[in-house]
Amino acid sequence: MNVRVFIVLVCVVAAVVGLALFSLRDGGSGSVDQIGTEAPAGAGEGAGQASGTPDPDVPVPVEEQPGDGRPEREAAPGTPEFAPAGALEVTGKVVDAASREPIKDAEVEIFYADGEDSFGSATTAEDGSYRLIIEDGIPAVVDLRAYASSYSAQAQRGLRVDAAGRAFAVDFELRRAFRVEGYVRQAADGSPVANADLEIRSRLPLFSDEWDDAETDATGHYEFTDIEDIPPHGFDVWVDSVDHVPMVQYDLAVPEGSDVLQVDFILWSQLVIRGTVVSSVSGGPIEDAMISACSPDPEFVDDGEDELTGEDGAFALELDCIPYHDLFVLVSAEDHSPVRVNPVPLPDQHGVIELGKVTLGPLVRVSGVVVNKASGLPVGGGDITVFDAAAPDTDEGEFCDAELIDEAGRFEVELEMSPPGNAAVLIEATGYFPLRQPLQVPLNARQHEVRFEVEPVIVLRGTVRRNADNSPVAGARIRLLGGAAGDGEESLVCRTRADGTFMMELPASAPEDLGVVIEYSEYRFSMGRLPKPDPGSSTIVKDYGVDVAPFRRRE
Repeated sequence: MNVRVFIVLVCVVAAVVGLALFSLRDGGSGSVDQIGTEAPAGAGEGAGQASGTPDPDVPVPVEEQPGDGRPEREAAPGTPEFAPAGALEVTGKVVDAASREPIKDAEVEIFYADGEDSFGSATTAEDGSYRLIIEDGIPAVVDLRAYASSYSAQAQRGLRVDAAGRAFAVDFELRRAFRVEGYVRQAADGSPVANADLEIRSRLPLFSDEWDDAETDATGHYEFTDIEDIPPHGFDVWVDSVDHVPMVQYDLAVPEGSDVLQVDFILWSQLVIRGTVVSSVSGGPIEDAMISACSPDPEFVDDGEDELTGEDGAFALELDCIPYHDLFVLVSAEDHSPVRVNPVPLPDQHGVIELGKVTLGPLVRVSGVVVNKASGLPVGGGDITVFDAAAPDTDEGEFCDAELIDEAGRFEVELEMSPPGNAAVLIEATGYFPLRQPLQVPLNARQHEVRFEVEPVIVLRGTVRRNADNSPVAGARIRLLGGAAGDGEESLVCRTRADGTFMMELPASAPEDLGVVIEYSEYRFSMGRLPKPDPGSSTIVKDYGVDVAPFRRRE
């Protein structure tokens, strides 16, 4: 055989074998379209886990980026690929948890992961089955909840939606409506407290607006009956009474196999926190140290109380408005690092809480530089605020230390109000997306150097108008979906003004994988992916048209 012919035959055979192997790898199809949309490695495995039925009310953790708390933008091995386009179908059954009988006319709702906004619902049929379809504009993570008459509600949380897995089978097993009852008594002598007000609330965001009320009778007894609008676990009961310190029992649950929970309260007419503050530097007492008491419960954040120590470092802080449960005490003084006392000791029968000797260590200074994440260049100007990470809404309140960032991007903050072991930082600079993250201060460090990277801001602006007459749509919600959008964070949601215009600021890397949804009244419009800004531009201008009926003014 001619050598040249032999070589040609070998090449042909090799090409045929290569094509066959390529076809097998791609499921028997080697089309260009399928090659271009192939899911990343491991996506099939992640999709299989996402399509199963999750444990009720157990959130699936979202991978967070250490820097700014937002989900990672690049899919790690085994992480499903997010895709807002394409229909989502959720099917399943709602049954009685005890009898396993189907429940007819139960309502199943689907929520964004923030738990505040629902964007679809379905009702169960005679056999308890339901089918919920969302045509387009799907977030990366969704939550579900189910209601039914005479049953307590239930949630299924943290369902991940990816490019491959867009069909879920989610079943609900509802327990019968439950009852919470108990007695409210005086701590001093055990006598009943009459006419006390009680409220019950769920800890889950899907039920955050659901409250039920009760009141004690002459014997101090109260009762919540036929509770249907919250789950039978993960709820709080709050009691408030005139001339008494309020009290909260947190994260309660009705025992399995029962529909009744007994919750009793003991109320104090006043709580007093006592102790002495001393310095580990001098060994002596600290005069004018600040003793601040606060509850992390948002209901009591504005009710914090404080007191200064005397010459001997002693203090006696009287509490009237803050419940004992989850109470924390922040002890701070000039030129010293603060200490957060949590948990605090139990009160005695007279309502006295003894903290004993509280020792404050030397002052900790945190210094460093703020740079542009994209270029690495210093970011001059702006503010850096360090605050107690466990105290809600205090980054702009009294439990924080704030300083300016100089023109070279440098800063130095003395932690006089922020406990070094439990601090967080907020950086705000013009033209950059706010950065909020934990501050890792080494144990026993007096000076800590750190570098922060902030992302430049991209401004998204435009107008929403009606397709029929080009009139502006006021009050429409512009929502960005995707991993980079934080799965429903309010920072990436805005509303149109009276003239239909809107504007929001995004981190520079956000437009890579965001879908746009416009919500107005009962309407919901998926508008595809967010376009990227033009090269060298920090602004995205995008106008949208929606099929909403023309606005008609009443005569």
